[in-house]
Amino acid sequence: MARVSSGNLGKKILSIITALVLLVIWHFFPELAKGTVRSAPVLLERVAQEVLGEEPPASQEKNASSFSCDTVPPDGIHGKIVHVSDGDTVDFRNEQGEEMRLRFYGVDAPETSQEFGAEARRYVTSRILNKDVVVVVGNEDQYGRKVSTIYLDGSNFSLELLRGGYVWHYVAYCDDPEYSSAQKEARRESKGLWKAGRDGGYEPTPPWKYRKEHPRK
Repeated sequence: MARVSSGNLGKKILSIITALVLLVIWHFFPELAKGTVRSAPVLLERVAQEVLGEEPPASQEKNASSFSCDTVPPDGIHGKIVHVSDGDTVDFRNEQGEEMRLRFYGVDAPETSQEFGAEARRYVTSRILNKDVVVVVGNEDQYGRKVSTIYLDGSNFSLELLRGGYVWHYVAYCDDPEYSSAQKEARRESKGLWKAGRDGGYEPTPPWKYRKEHPRK
């Protein structure tokens, strides 16, 4: 059994206590629900995700505030999706013919080798391949992909995927309550991977946990 250092354990306990206190304030004193307090439910979800198991790599910074709105920003880059790798990674070509690999911001799709991974890729392909989109480019991840928000027909495509149950909310990188609500809606209505798990008699495994249990060789 892996040994947990007292320092790390203490930090996890402190994080959980802090999240619970914020949730109580958020629930019983809504007039105080500003800034960090209004994100208490998301903070609780993030603590749970960290306990499940994957820490954000140092090479990928969080910049959630840049992408929190489901309205196409005026400074977005126009272009077309030319290739779909999986449920959260695509190749994009801008109007000048330059290409870049994009990783959808705020979501994490099932790996192609795990349950519902192929279905997620098929859906993304059917919706977005060869379509005109607007992209807001963020930081670069450890694999050289630009973490970006993609707008299809004027709407945030990551939120569409969440509402359809094709991806998970990647709480470690995104604390936007709208993303959290979209996933809860899909789970409540048994859509996508949540329906597949229910019908197949298994509990869907978060991709970050799956990757930890099946490391790349």
